[in-house]
Amino acid sequence: MTLYLVRHAKAQNYHPVGDAFRELTGTGILTAQAMADQARQRGMSPDVFLSSPYARARDTARIFMGSTSGELQLSTALTPDAELTDAFEELSSWVKNGADRLAVFSHNPFIALFAAYLTPPSTHRELTFHTATVVALGFNQEFLPGSGRLLWIEHPLND
Repeated sequence: MTLYLVRHAKAQNYHPVGDAFRELTGTGILTAQAMADQARQRGMSPDVFLSSPYARARDTARIFMGSTSGELQLSTALTPDAELTDAFEELSSWVKNGADRLAVFSHNPFIALFAAYLTPPSTHRELTFHTATVVALGFNQEFLPGSGRLLWIEHPLND
């Protein structure tokens, strides 16, 4: 099983209605497009796209989806204040139902903490998430905390 963890691209600093409504900036959109292309060149081809419902994560996910026929699934288990165990349970249910390649779009510091939760301590120093960073993790037999191995990481050139 392969899990792709993506931090949302650069977003507005403020939205008058609230944090969940902050949209991507023009630079954020361009960076997300470039990172989606890089990730596809690295072999990223999810069969499931899961995103925080916050605008900036959702819009980053839609850019990564491009012209794929898949449907974007929104989950409150991926918001900035979510619990790691809730996110893990959400992904576990997808894995149990046959998902083999999942892409998750979320926020910092949650996405970095989730990556650390899924990998052994020896990997943690490498797991830095700039805006629009993509991390690919591989899981052998079972999807368990601490059992993921870092396959690759891509950072945007201009963060």
